[in-house]
Amino acid sequence: MSSLGVVREYWKLRRSRRLDAAAIRRLGERKLRRIVGHAYESVPFYRERFERANVTPNMIRSLDDLPRLPIVTRRDMQAAGIDATTSSAFSADDLIDKRTTGSTGRPLTIRWDRRWAAIQKALFLRALSTAGYRLGDRVMILTDDAVSRSTPRWLGWRYLAYGAAPESLLASLNAFRPAVIYGWVTPLRRLALHARANEASPHQPKVIITTAESLDRETRQLFRDVFGAEVFEIYGLTEMGTVASECVRHDGLHLSEETVIAEFPDLDEGAGVSRLVLTNLDLMATPFIRYETGDIVRAKTPGVCGCGHVAQRIASVQGRAADSVRLPDGNSLLPYDFTLGIEQIDGVERYRVVQNDLQDFTVHYEGAAEMAGAREELIGEAVRRLVGADAQVEVRRSDNLDPPPGQKFRIIESRLAASG
Repeated sequence: MSSLGVVREYWKLRRSRRLDAAAIRRLGERKLRRIVGHAYESVPFYRERFERANVTPNMIRSLDDLPRLPIVTRRDMQAAGIDATTSSAFSADDLIDKRTTGSTGRPLTIRWDRRWAAIQKALFLRALSTAGYRLGDRVMILTDDAVSRSTPRWLGWRYLAYGAAPESLLASLNAFRPAVIYGWVTPLRRLALHARANEASPHQPKVIITTAESLDRETRQLFRDVFGAEVFEIYGLTEMGTVASECVRHDGLHLSEETVIAEFPDLDEGAGVSRLVLTNLDLMATPFIRYETGDIVRAKTPGVCGCGHVAQRIASVQGRAADSVRLPDGNSLLPYDFTLGIEQIDGVERYRVVQNDLQDFTVHYEGAAEMAGAREELIGEAVRRLVGADAQVEVRRSDNLDPPPGQKFRIIESRLAASG
């Protein structure tokens, strides 16, 4: 679809922000009926799964009927193959192949139809504009596929490689002088730390927007201090586009309810955390209906945000479901549990917990060498309070916990998950 198509979809999304909750629900239900009927008629993968569950499209009339349908996973779709998961309503020449990042496993190849490609771009533009972007603003984007990305010169966007050296990124920042910086947390953090360590005076953009990795409180403050910019967070998936984004009130991330339905199937009312299951209402070439994202989120209670928008919000994305610690009694701990225990310890800038066995842990952290022994004792005590007093906890200080280029920083690494 042309740039005009992107603009048309963008203004539709902008207007939808004025809808009340009842109107958003009606729109979602109309689109749900459409995507379910389309998947049943033209996607072998979904027809087989619906029939196995004894569900037909006419049984799905409202959001309340959605739990009748089976939840699907990335592994299910990989096993079925791309032909079985692609709609026969499209010619192969009209589709665009995309691959998920695969940062926590084997990537999934999916196909976008051209209208969805326009909607996906429009969702991103709306998230940028909500954070303060205006047409004509220069935007610096840190990405892992900078070589293959391009935009019209007049748009004023520049793509830089995720893995570029921080001194190179700083030089580009000062030369390009963007109004908006957008990228993964890790390269932005690396850039900020380099500028601070070298007492550089980086160009001050008006906005920094992060994605792909959880944005912790300390890193958000680091960006404010070094760049003097307001910091926003976006949560998106290749399978879903921009799922949720932060507004100027910074009170959770607004879900894009015009294009996705979010479910929290095992919401813990006390902790407010749940797995996240999503349905893409507009991607017709490769439908994603009740798709297990693998992410854990903290859900916010319903209510109108201070910005006036009525869409559901999530408080934060905690990480992957696989990124949890298993306890001997069968219970699990999420990254948020460790954040509450460790973030109060002075001198801990960032940390990563590796579960080697049920009662064997290694904690890597970034922090100053001064007072390291006392700090490590406090870290060990905090972890044992969570995992059990008898657990073996080794604490190691590191100067840098950055993951390799293209991989996401993970607070928890469970080696039990890899071994089943």
